[in-house]
Amino acid sequence: MHKKHQVKVPILPRRIGAFLVSSHFFSHALLILIARSSEQFVQLLASGPE
Repeated sequence: MHKKHQVKVPILPRRIGAFLVSSHFFSHALLILIARSSEQFVQLLASGPE
């Protein structure tokens, strides 16, 4: 039983690492989307009154 448990242990850090990488990539893409949309919004506000 202990040997099986030792085999299962390294799988958890790998999944956590993969989750962190995917969540970091997702949050990075989300930040880019927010930055682009906010830039377009600012441009619309700037060109609005003219």
